[in-house]
Amino acid sequence: MGFRHLLRVTLLDFEGHSLLENRRTVNLPPLKSSVYLSLPKGELLLGKNAKEVLLSCELWTDENLISSNHYFFTAYKNLNLPTPRISAEVSPSKAGCKIRLTSSRFAKDVNLSADQPDGLFTDNFFDLLPGTPVEIEFQTTRSLKLQEFRKNLRVRSLAEAFKEQKLK
Repeated sequence: MGFRHLLRVTLLDFEGHSLLENRRTVNLPPLKSSVYLSLPKGELLLGKNAKEVLLSCELWTDENLISSNHYFFTAYKNLNLPTPRISAEVSPSKAGCKIRLTSSRFAKDVNLSADQPDGLFTDNFFDLLPGTPVEIEFQTTRSLKLQEFRKNLRVRSLAEAFKEQKLK
């Protein structure tokens, strides 16, 4: 006995274009591990440059994403990461503020920081796919001025970090 889920594996370029998609329903028994999909690397890459694509793997139950992971065909330092344009919308929340991030291109290891000593982000160092918003919360016990927080919020990805490193 197990639970039925949707496994979705998609090859994407860093601009967010889907180059290949494989969907299948899988039956997941509790407390058991198994291989549910195996594809040769050559079939996955379809002749694309391994430095400019990623494999997005998602497991869905009904309408809920329950697990996701990204696979790269080369070391991060060898990726031809584009410089993304990441936008951040900040709105109030009960615990502080909510930050909705979107990107024009793939953004690897997005990092958030702000000059707020008494607070923390609910997530940090995550990948951001084009057209797929991510919501993060900044939680604090102190009163938060949204305009000041917006001004001090810094969002950067691995591509910007690599460029900053090269400039030094």
